[in-house]
Amino acid sequence: LQLLGFEVDAINSVQFSCHTGYPAVCGQKLDGDDLKALVDGLAKNEVLDHTHLLTGYIGTVSFLHEVVRLLDMLPCSCRYICDPVLGDNGKLYTSEALV
Repeated sequence: LQLLGFEVDAINSVQFSCHTGYPAVCGQKLDGDDLKALVDGLAKNEVLDHTHLLTGYIGTVSFLHEVVRLLDMLPCSCRYICDPVLGDNGKLYTSEALV
């Protein structure tokens, strides 16, 4: 995205050793409190003027709720693009609560 001229603030929702289709997955999932802390920092610095918001894999329900809160804080003209990373080959990578 940066090569296309977009200013990017990357926030990884998860940091995994591999995708969740593997039998063993090690790493961390950001929860809603983690995202809230990051978004509140952006708000305090008055830089929540994004033109686009892109999300992929979301690992917790509380993180998803904070994405909705973030959308409410962004300009009305902000485009939201959701890449719904849910599963593959009939198997969910994420919990039913996030579907």
